[in-house]
Amino acid sequence: MRNQLIRKTLQQTRLLLALVVMFIAIANTAWASGGVGIYVDGQYYAPTAASQNIARSSGYTSLFLFTTNVETNGNITGFNTTLCQNGAYTGDTTWAAKLAACKAAPSSVKRIEICIGSWGSQAFNNIRSLIAAQGTGTGSILYRNFLALKNATGVDAIQFDDETTYDVNSMVAFGNMLAAIGLKVTLCPYTQQAFWVNVKSQLGSKVDAIYLQCYDGGAGNDPGNWINAFGGFKVTPGLWGNTETTASAFAKMQNWRNNLGIPGGFMWLNGTMQWDYQLWPPFFNIVFENAAVYYAGSYGNPGTALQGTNDPYLNSANQYVSGCSEVADTSYNANAQQQWSIYPIGGGRWNIMNTSSGQLLQATGDPYHPHGSSNVAGCNKVVLTPNTWNNIWQSWQIGAATNGGLVFANPANSQYVQSTGDAYWSNFNQFFVSGCSQVAGTPYSWGISDQDRWNLIFVRP
Repeated sequence: MRNQLIRKTLQQTRLLLALVVMFIAIANTAWASGGVGIYVDGQYYAPTAASQNIARSSGYTSLFLFTTNVETNGNITGFNTTLCQNGAYTGDTTWAAKLAACKAAPSSVKRIEICIGSWGSQAFNNIRSLIAAQGTGTGSILYRNFLALKNATGVDAIQFDDETTYDVNSMVAFGNMLAAIGLKVTLCPYTQQAFWVNVKSQLGSKVDAIYLQCYDGGAGNDPGNWINAFGGFKVTPGLWGNTETTASAFAKMQNWRNNLGIPGGFMWLNGTMQWDYQLWPPFFNIVFENAAVYYAGSYGNPGTALQGTNDPYLNSANQYVSGCSEVADTSYNANAQQQWSIYPIGGGRWNIMNTSSGQLLQATGDPYHPHGSSNVAGCNKVVLTPNTWNNIWQSWQIGAATNGGLVFANPANSQYVQSTGDAYWSNFNQFFVSGCSQVAGTPYSWGISDQDRWNLIFVRP
């Protein structure tokens, strides 16, 4: 029977924080709490319908369009084209509408930023020279081109990724100009702390986010040290997918959140929505309590999903338990019973609520057995119970596994939620349901792969 329990891949579910406020306000970040950012490339100039849907369902709250350059003549270039010249937008005329579609509900994306600069970029050298020659008034080429860019794209902010020039006066003048146009400014440092502190001090609230690179050249950065340097302003640290696992990223972000109160995080996945882009947001969202709803589907190509059923819960005494229902692993078809929310209840524990029924996922003391077979040693049933019960069996711990999945652990009986592969029997209709499997709580000690393959597919905020 253990072999039967091992054989099926399991997928998973997560998160809407239906608190009094949808996002938990953290310290002094003006634009977001629980932000999860990602750098994206020419795939989002201009995004196709498929790319728009990828963004909307990704779980990321911010897209950082990477990257653009300011040429010696003031032209704004990027994505292998000239975007603005002589005060006019010359890029793809559909870009604004397609970026807006990335944010159209239901979507996790709330903010889009255009990046300037990168390693080796001369953008800020050119900006310094242009300001020295023309200033930043309404007649300057910088003002006219960036106003054209703002009007043509509708982006929320311009992100400064200066890794070459480090000139305070020109960057502050440039930031003040962008604010006058109606754009927010964000900073993306990895070194030269004193320079960035000076820039932030002079720009003040015009800078509403600081994305600290904690990878590659910034691998040794301590977010706490930078927060202190910025006078308590909470930086948003970022990690690199090439050097992190989901487990290590989860551990670092959770530590920074708990000890420093960081407002969010971001991922550098080589500047693109690469193959593993969906693996990261669930862990960040758990840490930062970001508002979202997920289907319990498998990564990339959902096949099955954890689902609440209409079958009443039949306990070990062969009695129906009032207000309780069975759960199953069913064919993924985007129905409401496959949607789940997660509520933090303190102590690193969570309630997992079925958004269709309002019932909570609960471990039980009833032995698990496939229909018509004997009990499986050490395993118990997992069911849905009323959210008014408020018992320890309804509380779950959520962890990151080394394979990129999640584990849902019940501390009351030291078991993980697992899809068993055993055919699901509807005790109400009295027949096996095609394509559906039973779900059980199985021992921590098993340590098998089918206990940690839950992955999350974003549905809606």
